[in-house]
Amino acid sequence: MRPCFFIPNSRIYDMNKQQTTVVLVNAAEKVKWKDGILSIKHEPFNDVVWKLERWYGVTIENQTGETFPQAFSGEFDEEDIHMAMQVLCTHLDITYSMEKDRVILKKSRRSTRATNIRCFLATLHLL
Repeated sequence: MRPCFFIPNSRIYDMNKQQTTVVLVNAAEKVKWKDGILSIKHEPFNDVVWKLERWYGVTIENQTGETFPQAFSGEFDEEDIHMAMQVLCTHLDITYSMEKDRVILKKSRRSTRATNIRCFLATLHLL
């Protein structure tokens, strides 16, 4: 077994326990959660949903029948679940409803994307 050395801002992956890979990361970004900041960087919709579920302790059901191919970036630090869902839904032109700890995403009845996109971009950026 060969020695492995850590350097600041690195992360080690042990692939198949045969080859170790060291990847440089921004450590400050990875630990923002400890300061109460949910950080999303270039992530697909499903990963954003997973993070929101864990962060806010809810289950999110996508009943829109759509997949969203965009990558998202943004930060939430003091926003509650309603603000986070409004930001996400405004951009994707969908709506949501809440039943206790369950968030249900639905198709929008009217198109609001053109009028609300500027508000969305101020908080979460589509890449």
